[in-house]
Amino acid sequence: MTFGGSKVDAAVARELLRAVEPLAIEATFEAERMHRERQEDQRHIHDLERQQARYEASLAERRYAACDPDNRLIAAQLEKNWETALRRVRDLEVRRPAESPSTIEVDPGTFANLADNLQAAWESPDVTMRVRQQLLRTLIADIVVDVDDEVRDVVLTIH
Repeated sequence: MTFGGSKVDAAVARELLRAVEPLAIEATFEAERMHRERQEDQRHIHDLERQQARYEASLAERRYAACDPDNRLIAAQLEKNWETALRRVRDLEVRRPAESPSTIEVDPGTFANLADNLQAAWESPDVTMRVRQQLLRTLIADIVVDVDDEVRDVVLTIH
């Protein structure tokens, strides 16, 4: 099975222009907002787990301190519980979620006319294929081509 360059070029151009439509840009901003919220929720959950582990370690320490030293079996078990609680605190301290890198705040209005301007630029007769290729390289990381043997179709995945 073979596929021609003109069909691929047209499909990639169509998807590129669709990706910069105003709704797609809004969806991108919404996805970024949701991602930040999810990261914040994970950090909050981790902080709560750490607080709970510290409380349990403190409680285990108090129980151990309140134990009669003559009762060695109970004291040994309470000491093990305390050590386990301290290990959990240490593990939670070590696996702290990574702080998200500082992000640049972008006003969505900045991209309001991007779709119209890009479509006009793309379809302009003055624009050479080389300029279009440079624009594609700027916006697209890679394109994965896969052949679906059952349907005898070529599937392009654009990143």
